[in-house]
Amino acid sequence: MTSTTARQRGVLASCATKRTLTKLLVGSVALLFVITASAQPSGQSLGPYTWTNVTLNDATTGNPSGTVTGSFTFVPSGPGAILTGTTTTTGPNGTTFDTGFASGDVIVLLRNADGPDYTGDPGFILVDFEPAVLGGSVFEITAFNLAATPSDGSADIAFSVSDGTARITGAFQVTCSNEFCTDGVEGDVVDYDSVPPPTLVAPVPVITNYAYSLDGGAAVALSPEDNASPITISGLTNGTTYSITL
Repeated sequence: MTSTTARQRGVLASCATKRTLTKLLVGSVALLFVITASAQPSGQSLGPYTWTNVTLNDATTGNPSGTVTGSFTFVPSGPGAILTGTTTTTGPNGTTFDTGFASGDVIVLLRNADGPDYTGDPGFILVDFEPAVLGGSVFEITAFNLAATPSDGSADIAFSVSDGTARITGAFQVTCSNEFCTDGVEGDVVDYDSVPPPTLVAPVPVITNYAYSLDGGAAVALSPEDNASPITISGLTNGTTYSITL
């Protein structure tokens, strides 16, 4: 199951996010820092992403519309990703979804038993994602709050790391109109009875060490290992501009 109607974004579009710092003229070192924070390699499954006990309300009437508990894993496939249910997701009106797909800016939850033609079957569509960590990215491990402090022949690079969690600010339950449950669907908008919006929680990666490269050269692992901000990069030449990838 894939859909090619929407542009790709987020976990389906890129495995790295780049942040650039402006040129710093501090002390005797002029440095241009470009930091790249890599997410999980392309082609590998991502997740499982979990959400628990999320209350749903009908956006029109305000009446309770169900709860959501479950998790799923992204499995890259063509222009999008298949979803596999490590546990089931229970959506509006008690409907249980155990499969689906992600494409562009949407995640569509479906029931395996209804495939391969989902016409007339229920679907639950998630839209409007935002990073749960301010400064981070949706579904990607990213570095943010970057700062660099040059010194004599070295530089300290400080940063924060997001965990790839995502808030879902929009959703609606639908009756599928085609095989992919995408084009032309209409349904009831669902409000989440939670502030802030519910979060798809990603598995937290264990970072044991960082590596860096200078001006696109070979990556050099920090030795001794260092997994905390700030990290120190030494052996730099005063008065030189560097592009540093972390």
